[in-house]
Amino acid sequence: INTLHILGGTPTISNNVITGNTSIKGGSPSFTNNTINGRTDVTFSNVYTMGSPVFSGNNFFAPLRCSSLEFDLSAANINTITIENNSFEIRNGGAAISLPCGPCAKILNNKINGCDSTEIGIEAKAGNGQILAVTDNEVHHCITGLVLEHSNVRLTENSIFNNSIGVSIHQYSGNQVVDGTAIGIYRNTISNNSVGIQYFACASDVNITNNNVYANTPYNFVLACNQNITVANNYWGNTDEDAINQSIYD
Repeated sequence: INTLHILGGTPTISNNVITGNTSIKGGSPSFTNNTINGRTDVTFSNVYTMGSPVFSGNNFFAPLRCSSLEFDLSAANINTITIENNSFEIRNGGAAISLPCGPCAKILNNKINGCDSTEIGIEAKAGNGQILAVTDNEVHHCITGLVLEHSNVRLTENSIFNNSIGVSIHQYSGNQVVDGTAIGIYRNTISNNSVGIQYFACASDVNITNNNVYANTPYNFVLACNQNITVANNYWGNTDEDAINQSIYD
């Protein structure tokens, strides 16, 4: 398949090689077990009804200077997005997965290789009272493994390694925070990056706990805003307090 346009319905697209760009403007398409060598854009239009798109078991190879799977900001009216069990090999791209503010989404068990040249592995922007769950993914060799913005992102049990920056937490909108936590980072392994976690959020309702954050050189954690934050109950690769303090920049 060279170029694919989906305007609605519930089509199943499986076991294809898609060499051009894919555009989704409506419906609840299911993409399974495809090899996708172009860019996939999901752009909600008022003319069409967007449902719950699913991307499962695909191999994504993005062209130069393009994101691989990108949801436009206007796609906030999507019901639910599921992105699971895919592999991404992206060279000189913007992001492997880029999600906007608004939709409820699940990003599960994907493997992302940025080939030392991709800006972002996963760009996650939640909000509007919806949970964006990023769980059990493997993200490596990106400039930044994950960028978390806005509120209601849950980053759980991921393996994030060999990036320049493992996780970058940016300023967010605190509207409609769910369960009192804007951004939750739990039980992840963040290792062998230049910086493990970079924190810009300047917010009190970000919870970072029970993670393994170690062997990031020079810093496991960088506090890049003028606000104190508690990062207790994480493993920093050492039990020596002086060594732990040296791996944290504030």
